[in-house]
Amino acid sequence: MKIFPESWVPDPDKKFSPLDESLIDKIIAGVLKSDPKFKFIESKHMRQDNYPTWSDAIFSDGGEYNQMIISSFKKGEKDFYFEFLKISEYNKKNFIHMHEMVDDYCAATGYDFNDLNPVLPHEWVEKKTKKLVGIRIQVGNLILAEFVVPSQEENASTYKKFLDHAVKKIPDIIKLLI
Repeated sequence: MKIFPESWVPDPDKKFSPLDESLIDKIIAGVLKSDPKFKFIESKHMRQDNYPTWSDAIFSDGGEYNQMIISSFKKGEKDFYFEFLKISEYNKKNFIHMHEMVDDYCAATGYDFNDLNPVLPHEWVEKKTKKLVGIRIQVGNLILAEFVVPSQEENASTYKKFLDHAVKKIPDIIKLLI
């Protein structure tokens, strides 16, 4: 829970880091490599307050974001796009709705996914961290994928665990997007 307002102590994890952008670039490169007919048009950085048509209700399932990258593509006559949203969620009550990010966090930090484990994944995450940080990929209101990225506030070993997990997950994300 944040004690001070965002204007006093901004959350650095609401902005894309160079690491985040390099992961997004790898995803885009993988999509383009999958089919030579795909053409990349552009990527635009947007802030939530610059895109007023999206209501807060769209994101009521968890995931405070501040920035997004909209990447546009063309295949033949069809245009399509992916939205990459940087998520930084402090409200632990929303963790239960962020299934993929919770599972990623658990996988990266050694959670035992055994059915007999009395601690549910979202409870594990609630105990281990003060916020979930990740990237959500969507088209309009349809969430296609989410993955955890390291918080800028993490220690070096945890940072590396999340980075390694995100890099390992990229091929699966590319397959899903294709």
